[in-house]
Parts: sequence; C-alpha cells; structure tokens
Amino acid sequence: GSVAGVQHGVTSCILLPPILAYTQIHPDSPPTRPNAQSQILGIFNNTLDWHEKSASDAVAKVVALLGLPNRLFQVGVTSDEQIRKVAEMALTDVLAGDKVLPAFEGIVEILDSVR
Repeated sequence: GSVAGVQHGVTSCILLPPILAYTQIHPDSPPTRPNAQSQILGIFNNTLDWHEKSASDAVAKVVALLGLPNRLFQVGVTSDEQIRKVAEMALTDVLAGDKVLPAFEGIVEILDSVR
C-alpha cells in the first residue's frame, strides 16, 4: 500500500486471490490452515449458488463483480523496483506481527502473478 499510496482494502482485493492460489500450490507455505480454503469456497458456492473450483477463484469473482482493481498496474505499481520494494516491506512490516510469511522469492512470485 505505501509504495504507491494504495488503500489497504484495495491491496486485499488485488492480493488475496493470488495469495490463496499460492498457498494451494505450496501447502507447506505459511499460513497453514488446511481446511480454511475449502470452507471459504463452500461459503461462496453454497450462499451464492456458484460453482467455483477454488477459494482464489471465488474471491477473484467477488472482486470482479464489485468492479475493484485486481492487478497491480491498476494502482500504479508497474516496475520491478516497486515489486521488490513491496516484497521487502512485506517481510519487515510491523503489522505482520508474528505471522510467518513466504520467503522473499515467494512474495515476488505472488506479486508478479498480478502485475
């Protein structure tokens, strides 16, 4: 958010779907709550009569339906330097508290997936 002045809620719209996808592909990557994504998916599919295959897809669909940004370029994050800065800040963010995060490369992979 602070690299390009993006509001926290907007960063969540952009980053939550790829974070969910990343943790599905890398199940040992933190945070680890094996049933959480299936519960999220079930809530969306059952409540809205959807047939999404993943929590990532369901959240991305909500973001799209709301017309909110879903790519970093839409909020002014376009350069490799900005991507690296966001990844570095994620690893040192005081608000992350004691949460275990993916390694720097994993964060960059997530960010690159939504350029």
